[in-house]
Amino acid sequence: MGYEYFDWNCDSGDAAGNNIPASRLVENIKINNPGTNRVVVLMHDAGNKSTTPQALPQIIEYFKSKGYSFGVLTEKVSPVHHKIAN
Repeated sequence: MGYEYFDWNCDSGDAAGNNIPASRLVENIKINNPGTNRVVVLMHDAGNKSTTPQALPQIIEYFKSKGYSFGVLTEKVSPVHHKIAN
């Protein structure tokens, strides 16, 4: 049907529980950074994830310090897809 989707290749770990300390989410990003030239970070915006937006400024600063820039996912961006053998 022409749909395109983007998986993630870096997990903040915020799905593991509620109110995980922002410092832990930042550390998870650093540990799970795939080191590729394109990173798509998995973060959740549920009401019980109040520490996720608190961690976001530090996560943005971390990636900027590594030379990354930020942009919009458009049809011109090659998607990240998980490799599943089934």
